[in-house]
Amino acid sequence: MIEAMTPKERRQALLSGQELDRLPIEFTHNSIVSKLNGQNYLQGQASADSIADQEIALYQRYCYDHLNVDYGLNGLGRALGSRLLDFPDSAPAVDHYACASIDEVLGLTFSKAEIAKDPNLFKLYQACQKMVKVLGPGAIIQFEIPGPLTALTSLMEAEYVLRALRRQPDQIHQALRIITNLFKKMIEPFAELGVFFWISDPVASTSLISPKQFKLFCQPYLTDLVAHMHACQSSVILHICGNTVKILDDIISIGVDIFSLDEIVDLSLAKDHLGHSVCLLGNVAPVKTIYQGTSSDIREEVDDCFTKAWDSSKGFIIGPGCGIPYATSEKNIEAYLSACLAGATTYAKKRNRILN
Repeated sequence: MIEAMTPKERRQALLSGQELDRLPIEFTHNSIVSKLNGQNYLQGQASADSIADQEIALYQRYCYDHLNVDYGLNGLGRALGSRLLDFPDSAPAVDHYACASIDEVLGLTFSKAEIAKDPNLFKLYQACQKMVKVLGPGAIIQFEIPGPLTALTSLMEAEYVLRALRRQPDQIHQALRIITNLFKKMIEPFAELGVFFWISDPVASTSLISPKQFKLFCQPYLTDLVAHMHACQSSVILHICGNTVKILDDIISIGVDIFSLDEIVDLSLAKDHLGHSVCLLGNVAPVKTIYQGTSSDIREEVDDCFTKAWDSSKGFIIGPGCGIPYATSEKNIEAYLSACLAGATTYAKKRNRILN
């Protein structure tokens, strides 16, 4: 009988191929956490205390492994002059971009996004501080940032960025290098708190760019960023939305510890391509199943994910294929987490028997 582990102990055991009490459970809940605590999204994000308190309350109510503090896909844009629209039930969207061209991006004062000058970033840091203080070193608190290419689309419209990949590749590389270096500096104070990192990079999906463009404009900068996170003693999760089948082999060279898969990617295929090198996370359909499905649908898909990937060589974490919608009922959230806990316990026992 394995004694109960802290989330950090559980992740370390998983990544190092040791026995564990149960498999980890991911609950990608950035927008819905406020609703589950009786607030709307804006209220939940109003202050460092509100961010920390809602995360702590939900973590203590349910059984999952990772708390999230989200810089936001448009966080860099907010800091550098893009005008954002805030909504009560979702993350903000860009209303007006800071730049109309890649040349304008290169003229920005990127130091404005550093923690000493960006009040939003400092608020997130303070939230992490409080969570670490309240929950202690055994909890996994993840600071979520966008990948460099995705961050660039918060400064200028995605259509213009994608066009510039072809027409102005040198300037794109300059911008991505600046953003990568900025993010490397940005994460350091969080790492000193013992915080881990999650990179979300939806624009890196081959639903939007070609595999060749991924290798040119995403892979080098993600690799550099991940290496710096590792140097800061943090484990790293990378999530790329949409279809990543054509770049699964390239993910290995980036060096992430855990790769989070969109629902569109079959876990069996991902296990064959990545499982020998990278821990897999996913990929219960957040809309079709967790939001729209019945409790039976949820249990069935959670078990299907476990069946496909529980024995992946570098480990498996059950989780949604992307963020869970704000409108999801608490009944369905509880059904999802209950099914995850049952499977995480059952399949950990199977895994432990193999290890022995």
